[in-house]
Amino acid sequence: MNHVPWLTLVIVVPLATAMVLQLVPKRELGLTKVVTIVGALATAAIVAGLIVSFTQHPGPGTLTPTQNGPRNGPLSFQFEERTNWIEPIGASYHLGLDGVSAWLLALNAGVFLLASMVVAGRTTDRLRFYCGLLLLTEAATAGVLLSLDLLLFYGFWEGMLIPLYFVLSNWGDRDRARATLKFIIYTVAGSLLMLVSIIYLYFHSTPV
Repeated sequence: MNHVPWLTLVIVVPLATAMVLQLVPKRELGLTKVVTIVGALATAAIVAGLIVSFTQHPGPGTLTPTQNGPRNGPLSFQFEERTNWIEPIGASYHLGLDGVSAWLLALNAGVFLLASMVVAGRTTDRLRFYCGLLLLTEAATAGVLLSLDLLLFYGFWEGMLIPLYFVLSNWGDRDRARATLKFIIYTVAGSLLMLVSIIYLYFHSTPV
């Protein structure tokens, strides 16, 4: 499994499914539901394979890449994928799976698979749009759980908030406008504090 970017596929599959949904005619509600379930099911299958293949106790030879070469580290990640992204600031596309994120990723895949089945069992206004937002949220949440780079983590975090905003503002009861306003205030404040923290860590951290 090491030669296949499985962690990237966990993000790309729901994202690609959301894009495929845009090609489905709006009146084809049944096809929309089937495509959504298939995308969520495929993602859950990949995650299940990762969980089964995951080694709870990797050997002592596990190495952590650094600027000065590989070294033994206290944290070990499996199925790692790393590609240079913004070299001047040391940012990279870096994904990895550890014992905690593995089960959170499984929970994420299971919840969204269950949600897609629930949606398939009832009628929802603008179904294609709703299912697309559902899949985009799943992809961004998986990115948050798998990111090992702070800037990449921040990007996925912000990406997760966008479809959630549209879900809150378009569906719900009569108080959804108030809930959406609170969501914007809290998330914007939290995101700004997170960004400031990342910038602080960047300027005050020592390269290893």
